[in-house]
Amino acid sequence: MDADAESTRPRAERPRSGEDADWRDATRRLRRRSFLALGAVALLSITGQALLQMTFLRHEGAGRVAEIASRQRALGARLCRSALLLEASDRFDDFAHALEDLAATAATWEAAHAELGRELRATDGGRDEQRRMLVAVGPRFDAMRGALRRLVDGVEYRDFGRLDEESRDAVRELLVHEAAFFAGMDGIVARHDEQSSAHLAFLQRAELTVLALTLLSLLMAGVLVFRPAVRRVQRALARQAREQQRAEEIAEELRVRNHDLDEALVRAHLSTQAKSEFLANMSHEIRTPLNGVIGMADLMLSTELDAEQREYADTMRTAGQSLVAVIDDILDFSRIEARRLVLDEKAVDLRAVVEDVAGVLAEKAAARGVELVARVEEHAPRDVAGDPGRIRQVLINLVGNAVKFTEDGEVVVSAETVDVGEDSAVVRFSVRDTGIGIDPADHARLFESFSQVDGSTTRKYGGTGLGLAISRQLVELMGGDLLVDSEVGRGATFSFTISLPRHGRPLPERRPDASLSGRRALLVVGHERVRQVLAHHLDAWSLRVDDAADVATATRLLDAGFEEARPVELLVLDRHLPDGDADAFLRALRDDPATESLPVLVLTRLGTPPLRPRRGAPGRVESLMLPVRRDKLLHAVTDLLAPRVDVSFPDAASAQRAPPGTHVLLASRDARHDPLVGALEGLGVEVTVCESGVEAVRSATRKDFDAMFVDAALGDMDVDAVVEEVARRRPDRRAPPTVVVTAGRLDEREPARHATGVLGRDVDAERLGLVLERCLRDREAPALG
Repeated sequence: MDADAESTRPRAERPRSGEDADWRDATRRLRRRSFLALGAVALLSITGQALLQMTFLRHEGAGRVAEIASRQRALGARLCRSALLLEASDRFDDFAHALEDLAATAATWEAAHAELGRELRATDGGRDEQRRMLVAVGPRFDAMRGALRRLVDGVEYRDFGRLDEESRDAVRELLVHEAAFFAGMDGIVARHDEQSSAHLAFLQRAELTVLALTLLSLLMAGVLVFRPAVRRVQRALARQAREQQRAEEIAEELRVRNHDLDEALVRAHLSTQAKSEFLANMSHEIRTPLNGVIGMADLMLSTELDAEQREYADTMRTAGQSLVAVIDDILDFSRIEARRLVLDEKAVDLRAVVEDVAGVLAEKAAARGVELVARVEEHAPRDVAGDPGRIRQVLINLVGNAVKFTEDGEVVVSAETVDVGEDSAVVRFSVRDTGIGIDPADHARLFESFSQVDGSTTRKYGGTGLGLAISRQLVELMGGDLLVDSEVGRGATFSFTISLPRHGRPLPERRPDASLSGRRALLVVGHERVRQVLAHHLDAWSLRVDDAADVATATRLLDAGFEEARPVELLVLDRHLPDGDADAFLRALRDDPATESLPVLVLTRLGTPPLRPRRGAPGRVESLMLPVRRDKLLHAVTDLLAPRVDVSFPDAASAQRAPPGTHVLLASRDARHDPLVGALEGLGVEVTVCESGVEAVRSATRKDFDAMFVDAALGDMDVDAVVEEVARRRPDRRAPPTVVVTAGRLDEREPARHATGVLGRDVDAERLGLVLERCLRDREAPALG
């Protein structure tokens, strides 16, 4: 971050590395000093306790010695008294009692003296003087003990009251040593008192010293440790208060800014909404006359023109179509950017979506000589829901790019099931081409808005750079991610995987006729991928399929079938074989009596003149345009192998005229100048025009039309309202099959619930014929309501 950017940040948001470092150092110093102070106080306390404990132990030992010495003195005095009582007793009871007391007291006296000696020997050097006193009084003790033993042992009970001379000498000897013994004991006790006083004085001095040191340590801790800590805490609290105040000021400032931003966001939202509405309205207003120009160019191209005029008209149509595509891309990008694009959710026919995409871009692929192949697995789920219009839009964009960047080869669009669960199915859509490829270093730039890989690409191939950006955002809205795998010169594969919920109501599907099972078909298609897809379809319908890539192989397989008595019953022939003329091969088959009645399904491409069977030829011939739709292939194969009456008019590839008497209603704001009028009349259709929804309802109520073409932007009524009102007014409660005519793009979702299909104003004659054929087939649809 540079200095200017740093200076613009609020102070509370700037880093304070220096202050934080000082604060951490101060905290560490405070922690160390606190530990030292507390350690000193703890050490003094422990020292004082140890001193007191030692003094107590010494005092306790000295007290024990004094106690024993005092008891010895008392026992000695009792011995002398008992001896005198023994000598003076004149009654037997008193004499016996005195003698017993003398003996018991003597035993206790001797034991106490021995205990006193042990106690003095067990104490420390502070009792040396008392031990000397005890040693000094020892002879007195021994003399008294001897006199007592002689007295006790020499007295007889029968001689009570009359002690012999020896016993009297023992009493006198006991009394003689009494005073010296008492003096010794008194000296020991006195010495104990002196030592106790000294110890008590020392203890008082020690307590005072410890207390003084403790107070001094606490004082030093307070001055050197806690006082600076309190000051730092105070400064930190003051700084925190200032920062809190600054934070509150910043918060208030941010609140004001957020309020301003909210107001700006609302204004921007309203502006975006207005822009989106403006773009939607303007795109319609621009596309309506532009589609008219494109339609008129198509009508002009259907007339007789010289080469220069045809080139001008074709250039005008191509430029108009390119401009419509640019307008559509900008409109979609604006909707996505404004988050106003809402995905629809309805039943999705995966096969129909993929095959529709291939059908829309078939002409573009054929014009570039690129083989376009649509491939959907046989057992694709038919009960999934999603937005088929947006899926179709993404695929059209990817396939369009693939065709545009492929000079030769193929483009394969496919859908395959990755996983099928009870509630959803994961489907992977992919578009693979054999075009110029993309450098892996440029993959990330592909999906940027208004971006191309390089300027030369834009100049050579054209484009706004919005298609892939819009496609990726649409895929992300559907919960997937658009991926690319490509290298320069090796083509590209774009793919996306999305999860589609299952609704449990499978779409209806036509089943193959049982009569197809076991029938033998020969598939003659030069392009390997197309041959594989067609063989897969035929095999799924239980036909026995042989395939060939050229006329020579096909001829050999036909001959082998006759030789094995398993002749081919259906021939599927591509008119664009690499090694021969398919038309010549077909004429040769018709000239051979063995194969003149063989049903033939001819596969053509846009721009190829229709195959016209020889008049009176017995074999049936039908045509289908590549890429082939599965349902049309099944219809054609069933029709050729099990002939039946067909109430619909032929495919536009083989005939451009509607059945005689076909009458349709066209409701458009500018119906009299609508190019669809000329296009419908070119198909041999009678057209009734109306310029409002009310007029269309009135006309459809009075007359039975085969179909209605209703402008999506009619003005007074929408398409659903027109259909429902017509059905309500008619006695049979039926409305004619209805086609929505829109100036928008064909891959958008259908704008009406009751529409049979959607048609753009820039439609060509062939697609118009196909849509009209579908309407005629839907005439027997159930009544509304």
